[in-house]
Amino acid sequence: MPERRQVAIGRLATATLGALAVGIALLVKSLNVAFLVGLAFSLAASANLPVILLSLFWRRFNDAGQSPAWWSAR
Repeated sequence: MPERRQVAIGRLATATLGALAVGIALLVKSLNVAFLVGLAFSLAASANLPVILLSLFWRRFNDAGQSPAWWSAR
């Protein structure tokens, strides 16, 4: 894939995720900040814990297995 296309895709993804984040922020502006922080940490932990545990205890765990493990946790 040409570098210009990769840059264009990266910019589009950044703009899309930024707009999504602003939309979500507007929807949850009335919620408690402590609750939202806890929610963010729990989501991050639930997505990363399987990858961390597999990398610690499974000798043959590599990059090819890391991506499916991370995406399956979401």
